[in-house]
Amino acid sequence: MPSNGQSERPLCVSGALVLRDWNATPEPAAVLIENGLIAGIAQGADQAALAARAAETIDAAGLVLMPGLVNAHYHAYSGLLRGTENSLPLELWALYTVAYGRTLDADAIRLAILLGAAEMIRSGVTAYIDHFPHLRQAE
Repeated sequence: MPSNGQSERPLCVSGALVLRDWNATPEPAAVLIENGLIAGIAQGADQAALAARAAETIDAAGLVLMPGLVNAHYHAYSGLLRGTENSLPLELWALYTVAYGRTLDADAIRLAILLGAAEMIRSGVTAYIDHFPHLRQAE
């Protein structure tokens, strides 16, 4: 729902192969979204009736519509350290990144978080757990 408290206009995504759950086979369907929530999924002839409830329809033919991915282990601050100390083994590199991460100020941490979030959203990740070791900058 928008932050101003107003309702969103209903949206229908049609023509995509819809993956209802991770054990299912993707099948052509239409998905109606109202107020930021899935309000209905229809297949076959029922797709047109569902689309009629929407203020806008997105043609997603040739695409797959699926639940968002979850990244269960992420270190946002380390995004700023890519390409540094690549010659080290993982264990030593991990120590290096934690130590170097302590030198990052709040602005750098914020930029690292935004960069990581943009990359994950672009890859289909909609939630993540950030293993952030720098407690003094937890805010």
